[in-house]
Amino acid sequence: MATGMAIMGFGGGAMIGLPLADRLINYFQDADFGRCLGDLRRHGRDLFRLHDDRRLRYRVSPAGWRPEGWTPPSEKKTMISEHHVHLNDAHKTPQFWLIWWVLCLNVSAGIV
Repeated sequence: MATGMAIMGFGGGAMIGLPLADRLINYFQDADFGRCLGDLRRHGRDLFRLHDDRRLRYRVSPAGWRPEGWTPPSEKKTMISEHHVHLNDAHKTPQFWLIWWVLCLNVSAGIV
């Protein structure tokens, strides 16, 4: 599901970005460079503020936090792993490279 949502984001970005890029190109095709540069700086500043605001609002649950009334499952599930791969070692696993390759192919297919 997560991969599907990521790929959905590429399609949604193309659906919104292509008409927006076309409008911006047509709008700025005869504009002077100084005005374009100022607009790009303003747009970049606004995006930075938006992302910075979202970063400051992100919260991580305290260690050991559980939802009220939650109890752990009694039987062991075969698809739930109890192993942990540290971030420094993740790129050494075949699963990392397989997932990376699938996402690379999906993005490349979206460009065509």
